[in-house]
Amino acid sequence: MWFGQHRRALFTRFFNKYMAWRHNKIYRIFDLPSEARITTLLDLSADIIHDTYEGEAVLTVGKTMECIEQGFSGVVNVMPFTCMPGNIVSTVYKKVKDMHPDFPLFNLSLDGLDHAVDSMRLETFVNQAKNYQQRVKS
Repeated sequence: MWFGQHRRALFTRFFNKYMAWRHNKIYRIFDLPSEARITTLLDLSADIIHDTYEGEAVLTVGKTMECIEQGFSGVVNVMPFTCMPGNIVSTVYKKVKDMHPDFPLFNLSLDGLDHAVDSMRLETFVNQAKNYQQRVKS
């Protein structure tokens, strides 16, 4: 019994190290900066969302702010329909838009059905991101 648990712990440790190595290798291949630490994301979101919020919403807002700082052309917030953290982020994005009015943000709520309006909204977002990128570069 204890051997099976020990073996599982060893496998998990090995697998986590492998995934970290693989993650870093992919980031180096594409010349991307490594992922920010969670404490960094919390600091980036502190001016936008209260620090008593915990979980995915705070990290998503922090990651959005990091993307803005790193010069991304836009951010898509994809969420399941009626997802509470996703809805919080959608609401908080209004404050992000106040801080960065030209930065393209797109909220996409998926319910498992194909909606033509989602495709049109996504195309509009892509055009906004291209225009934003051109304005920033010039």
